[in-house]
Amino acid sequence: MRFSPVCLLAAALMMSVPSDAHHSLFATYVLDQQQVLRGTVKEFLVRNPHSFILLNAPDQQGQMQEWQIEWSPAGILSSQGIRKETLQPGDQLEITIAPGKDPLWHRGLVRIFRRPADGFEWGTKPGEVVPNWIALSRR
Repeated sequence: MRFSPVCLLAAALMMSVPSDAHHSLFATYVLDQQQVLRGTVKEFLVRNPHSFILLNAPDQQGQMQEWQIEWSPAGILSSQGIRKETLQPGDQLEITIAPGKDPLWHRGLVRIFRRPADGFEWGTKPGEVVPNWIALSRR
């Protein structure tokens, strides 16, 4: 089989472009634990490969911190009715997370969240889960 020079060049270029490694959720989060945060949305980033809620909330010592709360990819959230407008800066949330392995990271993985102002919630109905292809076990 013969390959054209253009195909060979394209293949060589694709292999030379660095790709971001996908982190292991088992290495980042304690998936069999839960922690509840109550705080204020700073920013909601809907993107791939994972979306994030930046939340200002106290840590376990009561000190205010900016938490990075990891969530599902944009396409999956969209199919579940979550849009970039769903969460706005200033929204008060109660989020149940799988905490980060290092408490100093102030990170978590979404399990359930509620917005008390209007009762909106995610993670309590069938299908509202972080995809199991990222090996999250629901407890």
